[in-house]
Amino acid sequence: MKHNLTLVKLTAEQIARAKEANGSRKRITHALICGPYGQFFGTEKQCLRYFTVWDPAYGIEVLPGKFKAIFPNLFSKAVKTDTHEITDYESTPDLTDILIKANDGNQQRNAKIHGGVQLPDVEVRPTGTKNTVATGEKVQGIGCFLTIFVTVLLILIALVVC
Repeated sequence: MKHNLTLVKLTAEQIARAKEANGSRKRITHALICGPYGQFFGTEKQCLRYFTVWDPAYGIEVLPGKFKAIFPNLFSKAVKTDTHEITDYESTPDLTDILIKANDGNQQRNAKIHGGVQLPDVEVRPTGTKNTVATGEKVQGIGCFLTIFVTVLLILIALVVC
């Protein structure tokens, strides 16, 4: 089951409770709630860094024109909000490791459901349509031909694996 990735702008009361749980010297203004897997408290910049990269709608660019979601089996969408009920104000230690293990476990379960075949999960987008997550610069256009070639190549790989 997929969950929301939620970026929360904390209220003054929530900030006080988070500082009490994580240390009073820590700068906390936001929280990143990762469904049942845990949460992270920090500044807007710190939380936004992970929120952007883990957002299933964006992902990271693995090759020119190819994007891959970091945790495609965990999060259905990313949400920003000013109001969110938080029950645990302590940052989850090793949250990234927990998410990696949960995502890998879901991939293995999905492969068993689909007859043991794990299809490539790289999404091909037309070049120049999305900003890269890591640098914020426009993707360098290398032409429609490469996009079509990569799409055909992925289809052939999927057919060979089947």
